[in-house]
Amino acid sequence: MKPRIYLILAIVGLGLAQPTFSSDSAVAHALYMQGDYTGAYKEYRTLAEVGYARYQSKIASMYFKGEGVEKDLSLAYAWFALAASQGDQYGQKRMLELAKQLSAEQLLQTDEIIKEYNNRYIAPFRPGGQLK
Repeated sequence: MKPRIYLILAIVGLGLAQPTFSSDSAVAHALYMQGDYTGAYKEYRTLAEVGYARYQSKIASMYFKGEGVEKDLSLAYAWFALAASQGDQYGQKRMLELAKQLSAEQLLQTDEIIKEYNNRYIAPFRPGGQLK
């Protein structure tokens, strides 16, 4: 009987040791649909920072439109690039479109941001998490 109790305690302990995220895509979406872009940005950003390409594209779109954040095409490009590097088709398309709107200097600056964000938001969560 004791081994069974230890097994149950071990399983429960593993569950408690897992990281929990206070963000939820449904909450983020609801905030966005209500027009609370600042709140939605915070929720989407939490998801984007743990490597979810879909939410990296959403953050990029928010930077592109200036929803909940100051409009910033360089940051929009950087977030689209992160999403694109993980196979997000929307991110790939938007990154290519946005590249035409940025100067050569802006693209160079975004390269540094992309490298930094990759190390923070992709590499820790993906095997071989380097940019493609």
